[in-house]
Amino acid sequence: MKKSILIIIALISISMSCKVDQSGVPKLTNNTTLNGTWILRSEIINGFSGSTAAKPDTITHFPQKNYYTFNSDNTVIYLSPASTAVNTNYYSVLTIAGSQTLTLGTSAGGAGLAYTVNKLSADSLILYNTAIATTSGVTATTYTTTFYTH
Repeated sequence: MKKSILIIIALISISMSCKVDQSGVPKLTNNTTLNGTWILRSEIINGFSGSTAAKPDTITHFPQKNYYTFNSDNTVIYLSPASTAVNTNYYSVLTIAGSQTLTLGTSAGGAGLAYTVNKLSADSLILYNTAIATTSGVTATTYTTTFYTH
């Protein structure tokens, strides 16, 4: 199961490490509370392979400083657990019916990796993500909750 999770994380990282498209202004507005640098403190990973649940992993020690720096021009600079290189992309925050979605993409206002914002305050950011992949006919679903502080 851990191998599947690592493969999913690696694929997400590879797809997001492409060159930033400088072609336009992001179409969605940012949230000024989000601006600044957020340091990854912990991550909880819950996974299922088919209908079999894996024991949740709680990670609190990372081999490098993982962070997001959200800028007011909707660019984000980040180093994630799945990457060894610093990446620069765009981000947008969309609020619908009280629920906020944070999207990281390689183009202005474009699609990309989406997170549900569980909490956003002056000192705490909690993001939730679901990833689904099928390998050899078996569907693996990974639910990740990440905790950041300013």
